[in-house]
Amino acid sequence: MAAPETFHKRRILLVSTVGGFTHAAPVLELGSVLAARGHEVHFGTNTGQEHWASAYPSISRIHSFGPAIPDDKAEQHYTRMRQWRPSDGVGSIMQSKYLFDSYWPDTYFHLRELMLDPDTRPDMIVADFFVDAAAKDMMIEFGVPIAIMWPQMPYLLAPVSYIPGQPGFQVDFTPTSERASIWSRIRNEMVLIWALPHIMAWTRWFKELRKRQGVHHALPVARKPNHLVFINSFFGLEPPKDLPPLMLPVGPILSDEFAGLDDMYLDFLESHNKTVYIALGTHIVLPDEDLVKLIRGLVMSLDMGHINGVIWSMPAAARRYADTTASFERKGGSNLTVGSIFNGSHSELLLTSFAPQRAILEHTNTRVYLTHGGGSSANEALFHGTPVLVIGYFFDQLSNSARLVEAGVGLAMDKFDFTPEGMTSRICAIVVDPEGNIARNVERMKRIARVASRRKHFAADMVEEVIHDHELRFRRGQELRPVHLQTADMRMPIWKARNWDLWATSVLLATMTGTACFLGVGYIRRLDSKSFKQVMEMLRKAQCENFSMDSSNSSNVMLGKPGLDLKTAATVFGLLALVYYGIEISKAVWIGLTGPLSKVPGPWLNRFTAVPWKLKVITGKSGKMCLEYPKKYGEIVRIAPNVVMISNKEAVHQIVVEKDLRKSAAYEKFRQDKDIATIFTIRDRAEYRTRRRLLSHGFSVSYIKGLEPMMLGCIKDLEEVIDERCVAAAGGEAEIDIWHLFGCLTSDVMSETSFGGSFKLVKNGEHPIRLKMSQNFRRNAVYQTLPFLRWIPFLPKSQDPKLKRLVDEVIARRRTSQDKIAKPDILQLLLDTHDQNPEDFSDKVVIAEMFLFMLAGGETAATTLIFAFIFLLDDPVRYKRLIEEIRQVFPDASSPVTNEETANLPFLNAVLKETLRLRAPAASGLQRQTDEDIVLAGHLFPAGTAITANTFPLHLDEREWPDADDFVPERWLSDYKGMPAAEKMSYYPFSAASRNCIGKQFAWNELRLTMASLLRRYDFFFVPGQSRETMVLVSLQLKSNKYLIGVRPRA
Repeated sequence: MAAPETFHKRRILLVSTVGGFTHAAPVLELGSVLAARGHEVHFGTNTGQEHWASAYPSISRIHSFGPAIPDDKAEQHYTRMRQWRPSDGVGSIMQSKYLFDSYWPDTYFHLRELMLDPDTRPDMIVADFFVDAAAKDMMIEFGVPIAIMWPQMPYLLAPVSYIPGQPGFQVDFTPTSERASIWSRIRNEMVLIWALPHIMAWTRWFKELRKRQGVHHALPVARKPNHLVFINSFFGLEPPKDLPPLMLPVGPILSDEFAGLDDMYLDFLESHNKTVYIALGTHIVLPDEDLVKLIRGLVMSLDMGHINGVIWSMPAAARRYADTTASFERKGGSNLTVGSIFNGSHSELLLTSFAPQRAILEHTNTRVYLTHGGGSSANEALFHGTPVLVIGYFFDQLSNSARLVEAGVGLAMDKFDFTPEGMTSRICAIVVDPEGNIARNVERMKRIARVASRRKHFAADMVEEVIHDHELRFRRGQELRPVHLQTADMRMPIWKARNWDLWATSVLLATMTGTACFLGVGYIRRLDSKSFKQVMEMLRKAQCENFSMDSSNSSNVMLGKPGLDLKTAATVFGLLALVYYGIEISKAVWIGLTGPLSKVPGPWLNRFTAVPWKLKVITGKSGKMCLEYPKKYGEIVRIAPNVVMISNKEAVHQIVVEKDLRKSAAYEKFRQDKDIATIFTIRDRAEYRTRRRLLSHGFSVSYIKGLEPMMLGCIKDLEEVIDERCVAAAGGEAEIDIWHLFGCLTSDVMSETSFGGSFKLVKNGEHPIRLKMSQNFRRNAVYQTLPFLRWIPFLPKSQDPKLKRLVDEVIARRRTSQDKIAKPDILQLLLDTHDQNPEDFSDKVVIAEMFLFMLAGGETAATTLIFAFIFLLDDPVRYKRLIEEIRQVFPDASSPVTNEETANLPFLNAVLKETLRLRAPAASGLQRQTDEDIVLAGHLFPAGTAITANTFPLHLDEREWPDADDFVPERWLSDYKGMPAAEKMSYYPFSAASRNCIGKQFAWNELRLTMASLLRRYDFFFVPGQSRETMVLVSLQLKSNKYLIGVRPRA
């Protein structure tokens, strides 16, 4: 028996602002379907438009966004659009685009207010396409899923080659290229090309508009959407085409109920069995000339008997400027005027300000619907099965004109060129329909439309489906997986998505093979047997003599042999090179398939080459690889021909602790100078123990305690900067970028203790030493992965002479100053160690260790601080608990903070431990190497195997850490779900055993002092819309290099 479906009530916000009621109607109708399912549905619109929701009592709350477009500006817009000729291009109507987009700030800020208020924050936004930009902003800033409703296929999305141009902006409105001429297709494709100057000007204007409002992120631009897109239309009216899963035709979205005919309309239709119904929309105001042509065409049709009645829905605004004295002569000699028609003086003509359109279209005596072809009108005509005579004026109306004619349900007229005679002949053709083709197609489309109209329930299904997917795709703001309806090509580079790499590789291999065969055959044909004999003889002779003769003489002898020229020698050596590389490739394939690691699972290509693994390293994806590969391949994975990644708890403990395998050769390539090793890059165990012994005094508890005033001085600088920003900000609340400020703070601490003085990055910005060190370190990380880059002449070298000069000056100043006595920092420790052990600790070693402490100590501490704040601000309960603990010990905002006191704050220490578990800075594993054959987790690894002890997944192992993906500091204070609070064998934020980080105590002091100082002085709050996507470039980093949080002085 199937389990019953669990209902999840959610809050849905519907938004429609500047588009008019016809754009709001399908959004509201979809909202009523969702409300009927039990969801809480709100509606946001401009002031004065709230009555749009009056027919939808299930809308529980209405939000007013600000003033609507004034009537005069709206009228100017519709006049522009009525006068617009597609062949003129889009330049003449861009003013309307500026008008609509000028309302973006108002919509944006009202939506933002709703998102910030827990009582109004929606679980999903469904918006009309005029609200597209503001809705996308909410998706980017707050992570809320959105759906955009379009009246037709959106322009620029999911284009196909067989539909020329962009919907609504074609010159010749050809639905497809099937029967379009090449000239017509060119004209349609060129519309946007000619419009580029106008589009670029608008882009600059809109970007500046957004920048003035403090919005700096770009809106996504792609051929496929990253959100739901609903099209209030259906295939049959729309030309069929391939669509991505997130684009769905769900129309016609129509209400299940509609107003019926009152006695006036019913009597008229019953007495006029060939009625034309005319409705050109609320906003079309016809000039006298066009109005006269329409009336003359109707009079001619009445006189010729094609029709016997007219119902015309014409709002008062459309009659305002009409010449009521214009007269028309009837067939019998009588006259009628525009005024008499308006006054209802003619029994054949019923003119009204509003008509029950759907009921009229449903009546069998309505034989022709003269319409502007708007989306709603087209849908209603097809749903109720009424033939159409279309005269489109702008945008989707023009496109729908062509589509309705293509569907065979009517005929069309051009708004500029139609004539009364042409109108009469078209009405006749539709009413008489001698072959019955129009009636047949009308019935066909009616049946299709009625089936398609059920898709509004499918649209509601999709809203619920996307909400469910979205809610469980994220954990604490971190995206765990992509949108389930998003195709993989949206996340891939275009060359990979379209297999350009496969084609290029195939063409390259084919070209190389063909070239080699062609040249080889040509050379072989030109080389005589005597030349081959001479070469073979010389090679044999060289082998016998073991190349004892001088190489230059040898080459002279070879090239001096009669009959053997340079071209021949080059050919032979080229063939030998091919043989050599062929052997190497064969050897790699053989080892990959049959070597001692051949049974270790992993990506197929990685067993033959390290390129895929190295690409992940240099693109920052190694951390993601460390998590995904164990899930896919198991606890032991081969990531390169001679590199294995191990995620087994016991095996990692053996590697790092019990057997204490030495570091791999990869560490040597991180050296600034290839001959100078630091405590981080030393591989030899004995040399490492000696270096650690020399430096250990400087990282003892007592020595680090002496550095505490230096740390607090740097933290004080940060507090002064935050104070200044709060004072300058409105209401005393500022937004700060903790990625930048914490990076500057930890670098200031390291420079204060390792470089003889703070760089003052927090206050002054970048410092040349830190900038060049960071560039050097990252450059070396890339060179370590791709060593051939070192030999490319135009690339910068791994050692920067300017940096060395700057550091030499720092050391020289210290040696000649009194600070070496008054300031016992790490720099002084290094210099004293050099003076006492000049052979083991040279000047170059001093500089190398300075670099190491600066970079390693700065980045790792900053990363931990950043994620500690992220986790806390995501969890108000635990944030409050930590605040209370800190402020109980430090009751005043300026209370002095000491490490002795912070070390005794149990929850603060638990928060930091839990942060290091979830976001350990060294997220790409610990690199080791076997010096002899070794068995780990039941696998034999031969000597020389590089092994990555993959500690990252161990920190997230549910067997060791219940609710492993959740931020639970309490697990470090007491037993949590049956697991003890003691540190475990699967916890390696600072490595372990002999290679345990020498600066661990320094880091703990710095982290505790910073957290306690800031939280005793300020209140922090969450700022939505911040990206938390991480990457690993040596250490864990935020991909955005930016993270904003709110701050205000402590109340």
